[in-house]
Amino acid sequence: MKILLEDLFQYSHHCNNVLISYFSESREGVPEKSIMLFSHLVNAHHLWNCRIGQRKTTYGVFEIHDIKQLQKIENENFLQKY
Repeated sequence: MKILLEDLFQYSHHCNNVLISYFSESREGVPEKSIMLFSHLVNAHHLWNCRIGQRKTTYGVFEIHDIKQLQKIENENFLQKY
């Protein structure tokens, strides 16, 4: 089961990085709603990591980030160890 979860996290991280790359390349063409929803996704991941690790959260669930911040948060979420 542990291997399955690790594979799922790897896949999710890869897909998130593909989206972030697309956002970076198409800054003017990315709908604001897409940035808002993706921000929510990385924020929720951050919140769950903090809950599991019993740490204080840094971001609110509906906080909107710029594209560079999205990459930073995604990487932190992926590397987070409990």
